[in-house]
Amino acid sequence: MDIKLLRTYDAYAKTCVDMLSNVFEDHYSKEESEQEIKSLLKGKSLLYVAINKEVIGFVGAIDTSYPAAYELHPLIVKVAWQRQGIGRKLLEVLEEDLANKGVLTLYLGTDDECFATSLSDGDLYQDTYQKLSCVKNYKDHPFGFYQKCGYTIVGVIPDANGLNKPDIIMAKRLHTKNKRE
Repeated sequence: MDIKLLRTYDAYAKTCVDMLSNVFEDHYSKEESEQEIKSLLKGKSLLYVAINKEVIGFVGAIDTSYPAAYELHPLIVKVAWQRQGIGRKLLEVLEEDLANKGVLTLYLGTDDECFATSLSDGDLYQDTYQKLSCVKNYKDHPFGFYQKCGYTIVGVIPDANGLNKPDIIMAKRLHTKNKRE
């Protein structure tokens, strides 16, 4: 398997468009997926693809308004290739690239739209921090994968996707220097 940084809209990028619109069909039309992938090819944003004769996964990082943080979005691995370390490897390559650029934090939102965690059990406006401290994964929610990769839950947006359907905010420090600038 090879991991490649894309900088142009090519056949690999078109495959990413298809994957994005298929995996998140409720959120991205084909046109919106194409726009999303094209935006990852511009400026300081990044798009890495995992290739094994074809694109089997990809990860993007969005240059944000923060001077030392990027948003991870999206990370997709084809179902037949999941649980083989491909997502983790894509993250490692992305994190190393960003760390080398001086980025301190990589963050993401991982929606709980299907009541897959204990954070969807009730009102997150009450006892928020207590609920965050003991979150449970009911249905193999992706936050578990990100935790295994070193990401920490740093917050939540209650009802972001409807009543009791939060967006779980996670982050990882990429630089470990304790230097104040």
